[in-house]
Amino acid sequence: MKQPSERLGVKIVGGMKEVSTPWAGDSLLDIYLCEAGFMNHNVFQPPAARDSITAKVAELSQNGFGYQILPFEHAKKGNVDASLKAMAPNSSNPLQTTFDILPAFPFRPRDPFAHLADRIDQFFE
Repeated sequence: MKQPSERLGVKIVGGMKEVSTPWAGDSLLDIYLCEAGFMNHNVFQPPAARDSITAKVAELSQNGFGYQILPFEHAKKGNVDASLKAMAPNSSNPLQTTFDILPAFPFRPRDPFAHLADRIDQFFE
């Protein structure tokens, strides 16, 4: 299983708050590519990912960021990759394939996004 870098992902999301839209909230999405057959014989999160996930939750929650995890694997038929397989963590919505670990909270716009929005409003007045 390939794990995303803890610090890199958190650092990128932190920088996005300066320019992103306020109504969506910012969230880190970690994608875990699992070995074929992993999901049939294991639960997610495997021990190898626990420390990384726990560290991200601690840091992201302090800053109001959301956090989602998307584990998937290549499904095989014999020796051929046939499709992708993802878990459905929410039984009420089988189309949802992400684990929502932390909710993302909306925030007030800041420069430079707020400045850009003001200039666009002035242009159309």
